[in-house]
Amino acid sequence: MGLERLSKGLRVIETETHDVTFIVKQKNTEELTSRLYDVSDPSSKNYGNHMTQKEVNDFTSNPDSLAEVVAYLEAAGATIIPQRALGECVSAQAPIALWERIFHTEFRSFSVDPADNTDAYKIETKSGVIIRAEGYSLPLDLDVHVECVINIIQPPLWRGSKLTHEPVSLTSARSSSRFSEETRVIAGYTTPALLSSLYFMDDASGDPRVTQAVYQTHGELFSPEDVTHYQAALYLPKIGVNRTVASQVRTSAECGRDNCQYCTESIIDISLMLALARIPTWHSYSDRSYGEFLQDLVNGPEAPPHVINFSYKADEVNTARSELDLFDFNAQKLGLMGTTIVVASGDDGVMSRR
Repeated sequence: MGLERLSKGLRVIETETHDVTFIVKQKNTEELTSRLYDVSDPSSKNYGNHMTQKEVNDFTSNPDSLAEVVAYLEAAGATIIPQRALGECVSAQAPIALWERIFHTEFRSFSVDPADNTDAYKIETKSGVIIRAEGYSLPLDLDVHVECVINIIQPPLWRGSKLTHEPVSLTSARSSSRFSEETRVIAGYTTPALLSSLYFMDDASGDPRVTQAVYQTHGELFSPEDVTHYQAALYLPKIGVNRTVASQVRTSAECGRDNCQYCTESIIDISLMLALARIPTWHSYSDRSYGEFLQDLVNGPEAPPHVINFSYKADEVNTARSELDLFDFNAQKLGLMGTTIVVASGDDGVMSRR
């Protein structure tokens, strides 16, 4: 969602602090792309020869530029925020007055226009508004080292109430993974049985070494009871005891409130993914943007999932160029590690509902 859909308020108090993240220019970006195509091409001798997380990050990290950005910010009076990113970004906190001097801009408060009912979500902030600028420029000393800066012009994702993380295990005594003859094919509907027939998937057990995840935001949770009901209604083989779904969870009753606006997308994503491949699956709720979510996976302490499903999207006209570049770059790094990313085209095709 772009800033043009928010109501612009007053200048922000100069002493108020604000966090920003500097994405450092990486090395070997062109070769990164060519290597990704090489390991992804079945006709290449390097097909499937993926790199490890450390190898990819060592290949692209730029420690010299990282050090220059840190030194500049510390000299200017900003406070560096420790984080785990592997030489890819620097987060810092400083008073608004300092950021306005560095970026040659003005920060203002933005709030939701009451007349705008398109999205039934709210932005959670300490003050009920978000602090952003409508544009910025980088000093030459930073420009040579920085690709883009996050949290200046990019609005945050819209989301619901604060969520906690609860791991949940969906268990069953029945562990068969084959689609049975009684599995339902409903005329006019795309069911797991129809997909399995179309793609010759007579066995949906999947490879136990493979993991998959679904990205959700906007406060989307899921109900384990609903997933179990989905399997029963379509006569699908139930999930085995060793298939764990880690997620934020609501009960069926909670999911039924407010026209199920906080659960429907999440439930169908999880249900369909588990129906087609009964392998360890994560429901990854995040209030981070798409690019930042991938960045967390690239730099995370654990290996990223082998398959990531993005059911959510944002209109390109409302997405900053820096966000697109951040997603693109981290998607290539994950691809070189062997991760497949699947992205929905939109609720009504690529043109979306608008």
